[in-house]
Amino acid sequence: MKEKTHKGFTIIEFLVYVTILAIVINTMGGVALNVFRVGARTDAIQEVAHNGRFAMQKIGQVVKLADSVILPVTEGSYLVLGFEQNIEGTTTFDVFKKTLRIKEGNKDYVDLTTSKVSVDNIKFTKVKSLTGRDSVKIEMNISFNNQKNLPEYLFENFITGVFTIGGK
Repeated sequence: MKEKTHKGFTIIEFLVYVTILAIVINTMGGVALNVFRVGARTDAIQEVAHNGRFAMQKIGQVVKLADSVILPVTEGSYLVLGFEQNIEGTTTFDVFKKTLRIKEGNKDYVDLTTSKVSVDNIKFTKVKSLTGRDSVKIEMNISFNNQKNLPEYLFENFITGVFTIGGK
């Protein structure tokens, strides 16, 4: 006579399988979480770099077309440039509510940075050169606007540049 064979798992086999499955799921979850954190960090870095680069390029373009630095006389938190051939006369750069902006003549202000970043401690310095042309040195801190204080979004960059007036 044949003995009955039970097909199935013992409780020990079941616990081993569940433990292995839990370890695999936990590892995959950790890897996925790390991928999302790295992606968020990369987004913050790229946003700060893009905004900073764009702002410096725009300032540089306008400074190179200008005929004079009206303000600051030596150093300040805003820049006013004069243009002899422009009817409207001046272009102004300043920071308002942590956003760098530009005002050309009588037109309205236009934001140069997005709401995703904050511009802090901007400083424009008028530099006299030996050639007779003035230069403008720009220094600014720009950081990702991390409203939820998440560590992966903490990123700040210090950007500096020097542009010569009428240095076409």
